[in-house]
Amino acid sequence: MIRALTILWSRVLPLFRDLGFAVLVLTVPGVILWHMVRSDPVIDQFVSRKIRDALEIEMAWLAIASIALAMLAYYYGKRQLEALSTRSVGWFPKHLTEVSDIIRSAQHSVDILTDASDYGSFFAPALHQAVHQELIRARNRQVRVRMLICGAGEPITGNARFSGHSIEELRRQVTMILGGGVDFDTYLSRYLKYLRRPDESNFREWVEKIKNRRESEETKKTFHRLLTASLRNIKKPLDRSIDACLLECLTWCDPESQLGIQDMNDDSFYALLHLRHLWFEMKLDLDMWIHHLDVNSAGHDAATAVDEQRVTQNRQEALHFWIADDRDAVFTFADSGERRGRGFRTKDPAIVEDVLMSVFAEKLRTLPLEIRSGE
Repeated sequence: MIRALTILWSRVLPLFRDLGFAVLVLTVPGVILWHMVRSDPVIDQFVSRKIRDALEIEMAWLAIASIALAMLAYYYGKRQLEALSTRSVGWFPKHLTEVSDIIRSAQHSVDILTDASDYGSFFAPALHQAVHQELIRARNRQVRVRMLICGAGEPITGNARFSGHSIEELRRQVTMILGGGVDFDTYLSRYLKYLRRPDESNFREWVEKIKNRRESEETKKTFHRLLTASLRNIKKPLDRSIDACLLECLTWCDPESQLGIQDMNDDSFYALLHLRHLWFEMKLDLDMWIHHLDVNSAGHDAATAVDEQRVTQNRQEALHFWIADDRDAVFTFADSGERRGRGFRTKDPAIVEDVLMSVFAEKLRTLPLEIRSGE
């Protein structure tokens, strides 16, 4: 029934568009005639009062009809644009708005392939939070959510083209690559402001638990491995204890902190990013299906354990995507030449089914059978 109404509506809208054009054609000569009658006294004396009144009423109705039909034509054009099978939805991280939209619309399944569970959270924390909330809502309405993360999870997604850079390098490159006149320190300031909000107190308490050994010891070990590997990528050793790093992260997240952005160092920066990655992954993995892929393997020996080699080699999957109900998807490439990744939204079966879903299925096959059987 719904499909029949949709087809009927798609047939009716073009008729309204064509009718609007016809009304416009009729209105123009009518307006000219009405103007001649009203302004030319010679013609006016041959036209009765009733005809003049009838012309005024007709012009009013034609004007109303033209406006209404123009609005319908605009709506029709907008619907046609939205119905395009594949369209650009902006550079990273703006396409996260579309990611939220397709997850919100999902009724049966959401499949995700990316390189970070907190994709986009540093450069657009509010947009990432919206995606995170939509994933939780989708799971609450019994939508199957599966997330595959390439490697150990990047501190900054490959879409931003900044993974494996020191703060000094980021300060030189961010404005040039992301554009918009926003420098690295502005992004960092916004990020810290977000972490210091009252509703982020749960994150701060969780970091405190890790430091005081009230959280799983495995979490602390994973954090240590990730941080050590990220610092190795920028050729910098971790020259302090992991507890000291956790304490400094708590200081940076403290709403009363007096630290300024110029005080930020590589240790604390990457420690914060990895802690947020682990935090969001922990929150999502409570009742969702999340696993790491070894992007460096030949395919048969992938494992879920996080190790230093994956981060050290710093090889990200080039293609990231989010698929809703096997029919609607947002995809992006991790490296689009000299700029960050551009996002696209598509409903084209040739892309969604033949490319994206095939890639996801191929990645699933690299996981051990006991993991796949637990989907």
